[in-house]
This record gives sequence, structure tokens and C-alpha cells, in this order.
Amino acid sequence: MRYELLEEVNRLRIEYEGPPLDASALGILQLQLQEIVDKVATELLARDRLLDPRDPRSRRRGVYGRSEERVVKIKVEQIQSGSLFQEVSFWVQSVLADPDMRSVLLGVASNIIYAISSSGVRGITRRIPIPRDLLPQRQSDFDVGANVRAIVQALSASGENHKARLRLIHRRGDETLEVELQID
Repeated sequence: MRYELLEEVNRLRIEYEGPPLDASALGILQLQLQEIVDKVATELLARDRLLDPRDPRSRRRGVYGRSEERVVKIKVEQIQSGSLFQEVSFWVQSVLADPDMRSVLLGVASNIIYAISSSGVRGITRRIPIPRDLLPQRQSDFDVGANVRAIVQALSASGENHKARLRLIHRRGDETLEVELQID
């Protein structure tokens, strides 16, 4: 399946500060982040009736779901070792890259920040207010709590009882949206 870069959506920056991560924790972070993207993108498209709920792409899959069924996938554009720093870009299936789909998906990164910050998971210590025009059309949960919990558990198990912090940052124009997870 071919994908096209959503050039209009700035990269999502992910920063981790804490003890070195083991490969398992890093893998869980990446897989759960893709699952969050899947949930947010399909919900946004379903709300605007651009994705039929019977479409296989709109069904919830486990984190090991087939990548060719994804509407939007993330690609790691830059990664640095040590305390993790990475930037991911968003790619949409070429067959779905019409102007209506692209316009709805412009808010995917902002809605990822919103979904994580409103997930109800303990450890979210900072939530930057999100302007009304960037909020989802309806105030409903994207149901990413289990994914955020899996990330926090993996990072805390990897850290050997040290404190750590995970931040997701998205810049859109002059505004910066950020959510921070404290791992104790």
C-alpha cells in the first residue's frame, strides 16, 4: 500500500528524559503511539462520515494490526539516542488522500495531544490549554487510556524505579500544544 506525506501537518515531537530505555519499552512506546494515531484518525474521519464504520480500517485492531490497513501511519523522521528525542511525521494512504480526507486529518496531531491529555491516566501532570478551534467537534474520549497506561507501565518498568518524563509536543502556526507524563 502506498502512503503520501501529510505535508500540512507539522511533525509531532516526542521527548523522554530518564534512565536509558530497554528495547522492549521503546518498542511498546512506538506500537502504542501508532495505535493512538489509528484511533484518533479513524474517529476523526468517521465523525465527518468520510470513513464507513464497516470499512476494515475503522475496526479496532491490536497493536500488531496489519500496516496496510492503516489510514494514517507515522514514520520516525529523526531519532537520537541517550534520553530519547524523536520526531514523527504523518502519512495517509494514497487512495484516501483526497482533499476532504486531508482537511480532516490536519488536526490529527493536535487531537493526539488532546486524547492523551484527556485519557484520565494518572501521571499526566501538565496539560496545555487547547484552543477551541483545535478541539474535536464533539467532546468525546478517543478511548486511548489503555494505550497511555501501557506506555507508562513500560517506561516505568524499564526505568528501575527512577523518575522519568515523557513529553509530546506539536507546533501549529504560533501555537504549541504539549502533554507531559510523569513516570514515578
